Amino acid sequence: MAKVPTTFSFASEGIDPAYQSSVAERPKSVSKMLAGLICFFAVLMSASMVHAACKSGALGTHRTLPVDASKFRTFNGTEKALGLRDKEVILTFDDGPIGRNTANILKALEKECVKATFFFVGKMARAYPHQVRQVVRQGHTLAHHTHGHEVLPKYSTKKASRIVDRGVKGLQKIAYGDSSHKPRTPFFRYPYLASSKRTDRLLAHKGLVAFGANIDSLDWKIKNSKRIHDNIMRQLKRKRRGIILMHDIHARTAKMLPGLLRSLKAGGYKVVHIVPKQGGTQIAMGAVDEPKKGKGKSVKRRTKFKRLSNRQIAKLSAREQKLYWTRYWYVKRGRKIPRHLR
Repeated sequence: MAKVPTTFSFASEGIDPAYQSSVAERPKSVSKMLAGLICFFAVLMSASMVHAACKSGALGTHRTLPVDASKFRTFNGTEKALGLRDKEVILTFDDGPIGRNTANILKALEKECVKATFFFVGKMARAYPHQVRQVVRQGHTLAHHTHGHEVLPKYSTKKASRIVDRGVKGLQKIAYGDSSHKPRTPFFRYPYLASSKRTDRLLAHKGLVAFGANIDSLDWKIKNSKRIHDNIMRQLKRKRRGIILMHDIHARTAKMLPGLLRSLKAGGYKVVHIVPKQGGTQIAMGAVDEPKKGKGKSVKRRTKFKRLSNRQIAKLSAREQKLYWTRYWYVKRGRKIPRHLR
């Protein structure tokens, strides 16, 4: 592979607050059942809204496939346990996000109402945090691919464990404001698909499912968009189902994707969206704009800004005063001060 170059409120919903306390007094099993029903209908309504917004003739997402991380450890796309039917495919993208290329891929998927799975690298997510949250907002599955695209079998078990945890923790902090190394989405893909029995045991211990692929686009190697498209369709014709591996870091992949989606529809193929399953209830990915602000350490890195008194400001030159008030404007609005103004 290529190297790495909301909340529910009874009052807000018009429900009598007294009902909330009565629910709290019920047995835990009943409360869990109610929570499951709320989650189910929320997902159902969300799905119906997406389909309503889809243009006529769009490829669309045929169905959602919950994957139970407590039962399965690895999937390559050919396993009967995965449950893919004839002419069903799962779209996956590795190594991103990266600027315009990831943005164009998200636009192409949105235009055809298709959901995919993105295995993001931690340090790339730090460089493009907005696109991480955009993936979540659009309902795609956000999955893990280490922090720095490391080849895990090369490291000791202890070091490999720290590498995986760092990637999970970093990505979740950006996407959800959650600094836990316990993954919300327990999906993982090995960089370069390089694994060993030892690293497989490590992922199993962490509750992570390792996803491989049986249809490799080879977009890291093939430089021409049409050839990448033809390579994928040729493999699909022979294998008829599976997990398609692509990389959102390549412009040629972003250029190829709209044509691939049209070809999948013309060929009668259906896109399946994999999501995590927990306790028999599908986890709905939240619509996140920014990490939540809470007490304690802020999840945002802010540039230090020293407030000056009126007397101190008066002693500054006209140019220094202009620079001070410009920086103050950015800080007052919670924005990051541009590097050239620091």
